[in-house]
Amino acid sequence: MQNETKPASGLTNVINTIVSPKEAFEALREAPTWGWALVITIVVAMITSYLITPAMIHAFNTGWPDMVKASPQLSGMSDASLARAQSFNLVIFRFIPFLTIIFVPLFVLIEAVILLIFNAIGKGSASFKSLWAVSCNIAVPAAAIAGIANAIVILIQGPDSFVTMASVQTPLPTLAIVAEHAGKLTNFLNAFTIFSLWGAGLTICAMLVTARTSKAVAWITGIACIVIPALFGLFGPGAK
Repeated sequence: MQNETKPASGLTNVINTIVSPKEAFEALREAPTWGWALVITIVVAMITSYLITPAMIHAFNTGWPDMVKASPQLSGMSDASLARAQSFNLVIFRFIPFLTIIFVPLFVLIEAVILLIFNAIGKGSASFKSLWAVSCNIAVPAAAIAGIANAIVILIQGPDSFVTMASVQTPLPTLAIVAEHAGKLTNFLNAFTIFSLWGAGLTICAMLVTARTSKAVAWITGIACIVIPALFGLFGPGAK
């Protein structure tokens, strides 16, 4: 009688994604597991968002006068209306930890769709379920661990140390260090952190192992998964 290999548990695949990605992605190709990964990422995102909320509020309040001056709509409001608008935004910050329940799966889905597109272009053999599982597991180091590192830096420095929303979003060094105060280019380069590069590397590995694509397609996919979000720094809201 032939012995069947027992599929790795979801938690094992989460750990292996960090320490042994090839093994994890081989397992996810055969038995896609994503529950543990998604739950871990959501819970960590909720906790870290809550911890950095004071820094976000301080940065928002500090930059509020400049926002009013830069916005024709806001600058035309009365003081009472401005106070209500400011208070409304501050309430939104309090709800951000709960909004991660929606945003984390949404971002994972977007990445899974990107992987699916390149899987089709590169004539890969992965199913959407496998690519969804891959995206969920990659989110643990690329988003959850990144969030923990960011929160630690913010807590150590203190919320009053952050005077812009950008500084709260990128407390760790980014590639923007080579082009500081360069407007849109700085916003673009801010997306390149050690964790986003880690995620891109894992994506390349997943496309090679789980999707069985060529190296060229795998690398293009990894680059796309880091460049596409970075483009919001060039063309997204608030880009200057």
